[in-house]
Amino acid sequence: MKSVNSTQVKVARIGKPHGIQGWVTIEELTDQPELRFQIGNQFHLLSPDFKKSSKILTLSGCNLAGSNSLLAFAEINNRDEAEKIRNHFLSLEIELPATNLNSDDFHVQQIIGLKSFFANGEECGEVVEVLNLPFQDCLAIKRGKQEILIPFVKELVPTVDISNSKIIFSFNEKYLTSMENIAKVDE
Repeated sequence: MKSVNSTQVKVARIGKPHGIQGWVTIEELTDQPELRFQIGNQFHLLSPDFKKSSKILTLSGCNLAGSNSLLAFAEINNRDEAEKIRNHFLSLEIELPATNLNSDDFHVQQIIGLKSFFANGEECGEVVEVLNLPFQDCLAIKRGKQEILIPFVKELVPTVDISNSKIIFSFNEKYLTSMENIAKVDE
């Protein structure tokens, strides 16, 4: 049962089968693999388009080795079954702290769903995802029918107010228009 301060977090993408007993390779999507991949943990299986399935997988074997990590599940017993879950995602319910240690302390999952505002107080849109990109994280903001990406850096996003469910940018809407014009020149 989901507690008040818990959330589902994607922790891995399932790769190709390994061997004939149902083991699979994974791409780790967590910075705490030793905590997330403990024998007996139960994962929700998400389809490649992130829709939750009704299937729950129980971890029965684990060999964490960075890019060569392997997992086994009690419900997956052979290579054919392992192939059926290839490219699916594993999500795990985690407990969020009841209170944050300081104003800059939050979990990424707490940001999703927050409203974002420009420096002048005008609403920009809703945070729908936090993308972990090679050079920096980006906030994906649903703005009308568009989705825009804002680099998640202190200079552009100085205020993340979890208790009031909002994010405040250091710029106004004019900044987005100038960035759109630069993007058009680069195309």
